[in-house]
Amino acid sequence: MCFTPVVCIIFGYKDLLTSTSNTNPAETVELFQTFCLYTLIENPVFNSGETFSVDPKAPVFQLREESCVLFESDDPFYNPYGVWRLNKIS
Repeated sequence: MCFTPVVCIIFGYKDLLTSTSNTNPAETVELFQTFCLYTLIENPVFNSGETFSVDPKAPVFQLREESCVLFESDDPFYNPYGVWRLNKIS
């Protein structure tokens, strides 16, 4: 698994989580950078089950909203906004 750092909390956004078993590291970096930049600039409303891709020819990921369970609520890395799990579907 791979997730974004606590910086998402500072901006009031969910962390990102994806499996690294079906993506290469460069693809994961591009996905997270593009998703975070798009979120900061466009401020879209995402819903669980929607999809995201960095461009029309890139793999498609389905978003699933989850609570933050990676850390206890008193841990500095705990994100009260939760987590977007991005599952590669194509």
